[in-house]
Amino acid sequence: MKKNVVIISTLRIFPPESGGQRRTASIATSLAKNGYSVHLYSLTDRKGDRGESCANLCSDHKGEIFERVKSNPCFTLMARIGYRLGLPPLWIFLRLWLGPSKDLRELLPSAQILIADFPYTWPIFKYFNGTKILNTHNVEHHLENAFFRRIFIRPLIKMIEDSGARRANFIFCCGDQDKAYFEEIKAPKAKTIVISNGVDRDRFYKDHGERLALRNQLSIADDDLVLFFPASAYGPNLEGYTFISDFSQKNQDLLAKLKIKIVVTGSVCKTPFVLGALVVTGPVPKIEPYFNMSDALINPIFHGSGTSIKVGEAIAASLPIITTKIGARGYDFLHGESAFFFSDEDDLLEIVKELRAYAKKFIPMGNLAQEANKNIIDNDMGIKEFLRSLG
Repeated sequence: MKKNVVIISTLRIFPPESGGQRRTASIATSLAKNGYSVHLYSLTDRKGDRGESCANLCSDHKGEIFERVKSNPCFTLMARIGYRLGLPPLWIFLRLWLGPSKDLRELLPSAQILIADFPYTWPIFKYFNGTKILNTHNVEHHLENAFFRRIFIRPLIKMIEDSGARRANFIFCCGDQDKAYFEEIKAPKAKTIVISNGVDRDRFYKDHGERLALRNQLSIADDDLVLFFPASAYGPNLEGYTFISDFSQKNQDLLAKLKIKIVVTGSVCKTPFVLGALVVTGPVPKIEPYFNMSDALINPIFHGSGTSIKVGEAIAASLPIITTKIGARGYDFLHGESAFFFSDEDDLLEIVKELRAYAKKFIPMGNLAQEANKNIIDNDMGIKEFLRSLG
């Protein structure tokens, strides 16, 4: 008989759009490949969804994935308001603390494993007797760096985060820095496992005809060099988008002379526009064609923790990577050999000035980065370690 896993998520996971959703989807897919039936219970839908839904997302001889989106108009409104105000989803913590809904309460007894996706969902542990896993995507309270949030919000998030870790049997982390934090707080029962942003390399491809068609659609010439920044509306991405927008405006004459375009996709900016070298598409239905049409990934991320999914995807797509050291956390790169590092606008400007000369190294750089990081982006490595620990 197949074993059942229930994943409690704050937001609908499939089809994945953000880096966090792609990582959770990857964990669900890996568990299904290893013979588990995976039941995702998502507490809010996305903007534009049409209420509650339940779908069988995949079914084969190895495993199954189902997702139920438990949409409640009141909860959805609270989520929208909180998102607009930049507040953590404390309402989810309080809702689960008061007890699961009837259908969730009926789902839990059939499961052997329960995964709380994000620390705000850990109160569901109180109503479950099997193996409890806290799936973290960052050390959340480390992201609260603004003065007001550092004083008033960070301590509250830390208390929630640490409490969840201490009630879990396993903690899934994105990288070694996060693992070190959770081990330092001495969660007594929990085994901490690094499950980085695994990427299915089969998603990525080289198709010159499709590359030309998409570039033509975006009014980008075939001989333009395209730097790609895919990003959701997540704090460090918003900061990175501001950085790259400012850089593009300040250096528009140089970028035009060198025929370099910077393409930004995702919810980091939902309004499509073109301004000089900057091409912003808004959210796109599929990210893979944009990797196919790009020449390099640019990752202007200056704070955060865990591993960056966009970097993992660039590795899988064999694209060279231009990134901050924070943006490269969790990966194995050598500056000038498998990636280019920058720390500010001046550093990036020096790289951009030489980018045409560097272009002949792009293919070997991408291949070297993929070879050095093939185990890090492997979908199944962390899950297999977890299953071995279960015995």
